[in-house]
Amino acid sequence: MATTPLSTTFLVGNGFSDSGLSNVDLLIQAYRRTRQPALDALTAKQTTLQQRQTFMNTLRSKLEALQSAADTFLQSGAATKFQARSVTVSDTSVLTASAADGAALGSATVKVNRLATSDVLQSAQRTLSSAAGLSAGAKTFTVSGRNYSVTLDGSETYEGLINKIVAAINADSDAKVSASLVKDGTSTGRLSLTAKDTGADNAITFSDPNGVLGALGLTGSIKQTTGTTTLSVQSLAVNNTDSILFDSGGYKRFRVNGVDVYVYIPSTVGSFDSRASETGQNLLNKIASAINGASGAQATASVQVAGLGQSRLVISNSSPGGELVIEDVDGVLSTIGIAMQTLRDERTKATATSAGYALGTASD
Repeated sequence: MATTPLSTTFLVGNGFSDSGLSNVDLLIQAYRRTRQPALDALTAKQTTLQQRQTFMNTLRSKLEALQSAADTFLQSGAATKFQARSVTVSDTSVLTASAADGAALGSATVKVNRLATSDVLQSAQRTLSSAAGLSAGAKTFTVSGRNYSVTLDGSETYEGLINKIVAAINADSDAKVSASLVKDGTSTGRLSLTAKDTGADNAITFSDPNGVLGALGLTGSIKQTTGTTTLSVQSLAVNNTDSILFDSGGYKRFRVNGVDVYVYIPSTVGSFDSRASETGQNLLNKIASAINGASGAQATASVQVAGLGQSRLVISNSSPGGELVIEDVDGVLSTIGIAMQTLRDERTKATATSAGYALGTASD
């Protein structure tokens, strides 16, 4: 039987691995591998910071360039251009507007309380078939700065005279007025002149050296001026102690010449519904007090005795001429018989005596 020899191998360590690295080097490598993630993070952060620094340097350069450009812009006086203002009007056919430099930005609403009217002048009433009584020949007159002439044969009736005056004025393309024959009865009529443009600056004037207009009752040189009538409106007579009912209490609004006016109606205490009431005397006093205290209303109000135990409200414009406009927004005035209405002063005064009269007052 063969015998296998026993062999034994002895490894004598010399401090080196098969790769030729010492144990110390291996430990260092192992340590570095454990710290590598932190090192990689620091390296990435460094890259980010460098990129951010590059961005900030670029941004700074651009801001300095912008500042330099702005300085140049301001030195050229361009700053004032930012203060310039322009206005846009929703309807340029009725309003034009302009804005000064530095005007506050915003929108505005223009409320027209009263429109300008055209002046209207009418002669005295004449029987149209009656003889005008003027001699034959050329007759001249002036209306609102325009000269006119009519040729008469001496046999004209008032209707014929008016028609010749109307034809002469209306044939003038530059005339400031239009003329017409107004028949105010079966056999009577008047000469009517109407200004083509509105406003007080276009009030009708005339002169009549040959008496052709005087034959119609217009004498001297007349210029329409402002009205002189104080306009007023009255309520119905109200029983002082009677209760006037309203559907609800609270503040009730109405307008006088475009100004809002309020009166307070107390709710009925203990009522099973929402109705309210006020005695006639108290209601009239409240309305009068509210109107008299309304700034800009250009109107006054008073409570006057209308009979035994009765009173009425009287509202008047503060100064002669113009108009009195009443709007009953919440129905408080209708309870005392005052409805929405506009009163205008239709009479004018003249600078010379005239038998004619004006139907309309030119206003601004």
